[in-house]
Amino acid sequence: MAPIVIIVFAVLANYALGAPLPTASQLSVWPELSVVFLFMLLLVGIGEETGWMAFAAPRLLGRYSFVETFAILSAMRVFWHLPLMLSGDLPLALGIGGNIGFQFLLLWLFYRTDVWFLAAVWHAVLNTTSGEFFFGMVGGANQTRLGVLMSLVYILAAGSVYLVMRRSPEPIAGIE
Repeated sequence: MAPIVIIVFAVLANYALGAPLPTASQLSVWPELSVVFLFMLLLVGIGEETGWMAFAAPRLLGRYSFVETFAILSAMRVFWHLPLMLSGDLPLALGIGGNIGFQFLLLWLFYRTDVWFLAAVWHAVLNTTSGEFFFGMVGGANQTRLGVLMSLVYILAAGSVYLVMRRSPEPIAGIE
């Protein structure tokens, strides 16, 4: 649900800044998203998060603090997406800022639940609802702004979670 809320919030903020809202015709293809979601879950969600969250996260958290693990995984995730950024298939703002905020939230989710598969589902929902759905409904400057807004929402969500974590009665190693 969180990735859907984030992209809808970004779409509405984009609208407030001048982008058109999706038309009924554009929104009418949503039933087709179930097939896209399954594809994204198998190839992207499970494909990537098996490495990031199932393999790397527990090993890094065993050696480093939460913040250090986050920094390492963020750098790896941004570097992994560099070819998509260089080819223009992934906007720079999303490739860097969005991936950093996204990584923080996934690591926090994994830290709290110890279930890496939730990250795979989040990743698949994110790619399905944003890249394969809402981003195709706008173009040019509106699409660029949507990428920036989505990155900002991810960074703000991560920052909010970080502030809550710092005040939590159950401390997390590495959150100062």
